[in-house]
Amino acid sequence: ADTFFNLGTQSPLLRLTGEATCAAWVLTRTIGTPSRFLFCQAAAAGTTGKFNCVINTTGGRMTLNWGDSAIWTGAVPLRANTWYHLTWRRDGVTGAWTAAGFINGVLDSSAATATNPGTSTAAWAIGRRGAQATGEWSGLIESVMVWNRALSNDEIADVSKKSYQMLRASRARLYVFQVQSAGTTLTPPAVSA
Repeated sequence: ADTFFNLGTQSPLLRLTGEATCAAWVLTRTIGTPSRFLFCQAAAAGTTGKFNCVINTTGGRMTLNWGDSAIWTGAVPLRANTWYHLTWRRDGVTGAWTAAGFINGVLDSSAATATNPGTSTAAWAIGRRGAQATGEWSGLIESVMVWNRALSNDEIADVSKKSYQMLRASRARLYVFQVQSAGTTLTPPAVSA
């Protein structure tokens, strides 16, 4: 079955209009058309939102989009069928932002922009392009983490290292999504304290 998480539109935790960081363990089965969306907000009409984490069609590089713009594209091409810990980060203030990407806790590259995040209230999704039935992830996504702040380079390296150790020690995958084409909406499981 093709799957993705529809995170909806109402969560105050997803009001990522300022600094933000998204990280996950990923394995993509394909590199190429279409782009593969890991974490995305987009309306059905195609407008993008506040913070969209993508593997693009140009050599499988990480891309970070917001507004209706590709803000940053990484320098390092990813390989299909290989596990990576990927982190996308936006830091700065209105009119002066920096977008950056990290592979396995190491900075890939960064770019500065004056483009401000979008104000969309469209649905968020893990494993496809928001409310659109496009850009479905083909492969595995594990341990998605989102912060409404910009983690430091040291924090990102630490998250990458500790999440790897945790996964390796437990050998348990709490949330694994296998996404290959048009999808089915999954309801996230309840989390107990």
